[in-house]
Parts: sequence; structure tokens; C-alpha cells
Amino acid sequence: MSKIALLIVTDRANVAEKSFAEISKLISGKRDDTILELSSEKVPCIKQLFNISEKELATMLDTDEEEKALSDLVIEHIALLVTQR
Repeated sequence: MSKIALLIVTDRANVAEKSFAEISKLISGKRDDTILELSSEKVPCIKQLFNISEKELATMLDTDEEEKALSDLVIEHIALLVTQR
């Protein structure tokens, strides 16, 4: 069974709900919000995808738990990518 994540970005809830409903008609399956949760199995892939080193993660771990630190680093890396465009 394949898993997908859907992200709809809008400032209007009704637009998001309508978009979700339309897309749901095209994709079979059931909604499972837990797919978006960070798990220990996902950590190595996320670190590789965003090129996050053990050293970089360790500097964030001084104040945070690993999952929160990783999440913060991913947001930071995405923000840096946006500024490079």
C-alpha cells in the first residue's frame, strides 16, 4: 500500500477544504494524519534528504529533543533554499 502526503497552502479554510475534497475524489484510500508524524524510521532519510550532518544535529540537541531539533533544522534548511532562488 502506498502512502502519500497532501499539503494545501492557503489562507482560507474553505478553499483548503474544497481542494481536499476534490483531490480525495481522485485518490482512493483513507485519510491517516499519522503519516505526517516524525518517527525514528524517518530520521535517517530526512537527514540525508536535507543534508543534515550529525554535528549539525548535535548542536541543536543541547536544548531540544532529537525530533524537535531535526524538525527545526529542516525548516531552517528550507528557509535557506528559498533565499537562494
